[in-house]
Amino acid sequence: MHEFDQLRQYVSKYVHIEPAVFEEASRYFKPRFLKKGEYLYREGGICHKLAFVLRGLIRSFYHIEGEEVTRFIVWENFFVTAFSSFISRKSSNENIQAIEDSHVLVICYEDLQHLYRKHPSWQELGRRLVEESHLRLEQRVLSLLTHTAEQRYRALAITQPELLRRVPLQYIASLLGIKPETLSRIRRKVRA
Repeated sequence: MHEFDQLRQYVSKYVHIEPAVFEEASRYFKPRFLKKGEYLYREGGICHKLAFVLRGLIRSFYHIEGEEVTRFIVWENFFVTAFSSFISRKSSNENIQAIEDSHVLVICYEDLQHLYRKHPSWQELGRRLVEESHLRLEQRVLSLLTHTAEQRYRALAITQPELLRRVPLQYIASLLGIKPETLSRIRRKVRA
């Protein structure tokens, strides 16, 4: 499958974009390969990029009290950016890093704004993706507030089992809001 076909297929789940409009928009998306450990965005500057993950795993994290705290992990067929910086045009303390070799399509802020102004279908796509992102964030916060660490791990194992196979355990622990030792105990208990 051609890289833009993958993006087109994903976008079509949310909105209908005329082929000519999508063809025009595809000129703004630039392929980029990230090696494992490479950053798409580092804290402290303004994030100018929105990336669509074609292949690989990308994590968002913060440095808090000397530790890396994972905010989310995305994989194929998701968009990723340092959202608050991308939208506000201000610096952020978020980091976006590949946790395995990854292939992404990147569009810069100015080009995306151009698509929004010129094509209402792209504006609708942006709105729908922000709504979906907000719902996922709300579910995550609710889970952190109302579920035990074991319940969060079990839910992850059911809803996203591939992450448990592909993501290093220290990032899984951080994503679940627990220490790696706690994750090890939970995994032993769940397997027993």
